[in-house]
Amino acid sequence: MFIVKSYVLKPEKIHSDLSGLTNNPNDFFIEISEINNKISKSLHFRPLEGAIKIQYGKEILLDLIHWDFVNGLWHSLLNLVENIQSNGEGLAYFPDSALEIHLTKKHNDVMLYSLIGSKTYKTTTLPKKEFLNALLDGAEYFFKTLMKYEPEYKYGLERAKELRAKLK
Repeated sequence: MFIVKSYVLKPEKIHSDLSGLTNNPNDFFIEISEINNKISKSLHFRPLEGAIKIQYGKEILLDLIHWDFVNGLWHSLLNLVENIQSNGEGLAYFPDSALEIHLTKKHNDVMLYSLIGSKTYKTTTLPKKEFLNALLDGAEYFFKTLMKYEPEYKYGLERAKELRAKLK
């Protein structure tokens, strides 16, 4: 079972010291379901700093320590889904860091996932359809939730829905 959640960096915090991030992520991030009108007024939606957490069972595939411009990362993940669908291989670039997510089709139902930066942080095999559906669920939720505050996020929501329709 996959869990895919999006977070935004708390706007009122100064983020020069991230040493407590691993132990106290709630001091730094807000899960997007917690954003309200008051919080939204202090956020910069283009670009929006945040993170995506992806978990498969007990295994963390992507964590909050890999934060970046979360709206750009979601668009990059949608590109990855599209590339997997068309040629069995995909790459998602992090907008403002040297991290990449590589997905490679191993068999019809299995993919190799790699999180790569200056080193390989994580490599594992994943069920293809379940993982792509989880990514699209996360993308749709992210764009739909934040579209209330930034109407241009509608494009991301529409694109996620189009990719889901093509999912085999």
